[in-house]
Amino acid sequence: MKITKYLFDIFYKNKIIVFFLLSILSTFNAPFLFLQNFKDLNSYKIILIYQYVLPVIIFLFLIFYIYKLNYLKNFIFGKDYFILKFLFFLNFIQIFGIFFSNLNYFTPIDEITSQALTEISLDWKSTYTRIIFIINNFNIILIGFFCQKQKKLKFNLTFLIGFFLIVSCYYCYKIFYEYFSNIDEIINFYASSVLHLGTTTLNFINPRPTGLARIILLVSIFLMMLYLFYKPKYTTEKKLLRYFAVSLIIILNFFIIQLQSRTSSYFLFLIPIFFLIFFYFYKQRKTFFIIILLIAIPFSLAHFATDYKLNLLKKRMTAEKSFTDQQIQSIIQNYNQDANRLSQASTSGRITIWKGVMNSYKKIPIIGYGVLGDKFAYSVSVSNIFLYFLISGGIVGLLAILLFNVYILKNIFYLLISKKLFTSNSAFLYISFFFICFFLFRSFFENSYGQFGIDFIFFVPSYLIFESYLKKFKII
Repeated sequence: MKITKYLFDIFYKNKIIVFFLLSILSTFNAPFLFLQNFKDLNSYKIILIYQYVLPVIIFLFLIFYIYKLNYLKNFIFGKDYFILKFLFFLNFIQIFGIFFSNLNYFTPIDEITSQALTEISLDWKSTYTRIIFIINNFNIILIGFFCQKQKKLKFNLTFLIGFFLIVSCYYCYKIFYEYFSNIDEIINFYASSVLHLGTTTLNFINPRPTGLARIILLVSIFLMMLYLFYKPKYTTEKKLLRYFAVSLIIILNFFIIQLQSRTSSYFLFLIPIFFLIFFYFYKQRKTFFIIILLIAIPFSLAHFATDYKLNLLKKRMTAEKSFTDQQIQSIIQNYNQDANRLSQASTSGRITIWKGVMNSYKKIPIIGYGVLGDKFAYSVSVSNIFLYFLISGGIVGLLAILLFNVYILKNIFYLLISKKLFTSNSAFLYISFFFICFFLFRSFFENSYGQFGIDFIFFVPSYLIFESYLKKFKII
């Protein structure tokens, strides 16, 4: 009861932040307006209009609210908000290409069949849709500015984790149900029909396996760092909370591995390596061994589950006697390859896309093609933040994102050599540190925080928390 009252008090004190965040999350992943036929939308028409009107309302309200609090002048002329101004600039430069590039039409690709659809002329609807993505990012930046105090930033990040924990539990339940219903067919969660392209829930496109794995990884990192470094206020409930946290972490890590997302899984395996390098030799061996167990146990469970289901499949095909031994062996081998995507060196066509962009970079306008330029100019996600900014913001965009990443890496380097990280017991320092490292790592293989999405929503509060510790340690 004490925890319930404590949480209710926190929510009440931060109700404005909750309102802003829920509003932005409710517009996330809105369908492209210019691809919709309003005659066919029926009951979803109101939802669609809501998703495209609300970001503008939030933006105007945030500007007014910050102005009334006399924060606006501080944001523009203050010296303490360099990172927010840079993020604002990174998004602002993606606007010009929308109006001044030479694109006249857009050829969308059907994600299910990978076939090109009918060409669509670019008009006011496509322009408005692209600007909405920028406005949503502006809203996230302004919310980060509004949460000037560290407590509010921590609440911001915690609320986001709580929200996506609920989302994760929803999908985990659906996947688990299907996994045990089709006892000898679905070998791992990557093949779940719940996450197939084109499936929707409440007019929102369901996440791909890699997208869900990324969300679960963020939640898992948050819980692991809390478990290692946070000391609950209420000692009577301490053991129960810790047992629950350990069980939840193991389940979440099991899902990450079973979803077969290479980026998320590789980063999960990098965490114990980091603790080995920096903590084992700083006489904090207990922390290292706990991290090893929290990742090794779910990895072993995932390996056991895969072998178990492969054996069930083999037994069923043998019992049916409708397959030859050679056919059974071939089918099992194919399933086994799908179940072990983590060991494959494939880049899912990224290298071909990167080469295509690099071969045609001279054709890209100096100001780029504007936000989502890769999808409009190349009809594909370029899956690399540097190439994304080259396409969307031109040479200026590419130089800006390079400087931005150098600035972040410099601060991470200074934190590591100062040794402040290894002597600190602040859970949120480690949470923000690993979140930023994950987004930087992921940005080599996805557009990541370069465009409106989950990465950017988490990146802003994470870096602001991280920067507050750097100032506290007098590193910057």
